[in-house]
Amino acid sequence: MHLVVKPWPFRGWAMDLIGKIYPASSKQHYFIIVAIDYFTKWMEAKPVKSTTSQEIITFIEEQNIQRTSKREATGMTPYALSYGHDAILPMEIAVQSLRIAHQHSLVGEDYSQAMLLELEGLDTSRINTLNKLLA
Repeated sequence: MHLVVKPWPFRGWAMDLIGKIYPASSKQHYFIIVAIDYFTKWMEAKPVKSTTSQEIITFIEEQNIQRTSKREATGMTPYALSYGHDAILPMEIAVQSLRIAHQHSLVGEDYSQAMLLELEGLDTSRINTLNKLLA
């Protein structure tokens, strides 16, 4: 049996610079900046004339960050938006925070009921976040 690790949101992205390309394009572009998101397999590419730091910064701001992200805070962490609840820190398990201690005390039907209540709260939280995004 082999462990297969599935990708997850926000896993990562990479950038690469292709060039110097001869002959140059008709607009005198010698290089191509390429960025890829490993989770969605989304790729962006832009021909550039030079490889200055300002060209790279402009590419990141225009092509990746500003065009693909919401420019207003949603009030939630990316983890909570993806998984529906806040992350549990390893320290909370070792120190036994209140929410971890409460979870361990639940048995059978109580645990199922708590999970159903959490799902209902998750729907409400997602609706509120969506309303804030649309506003």
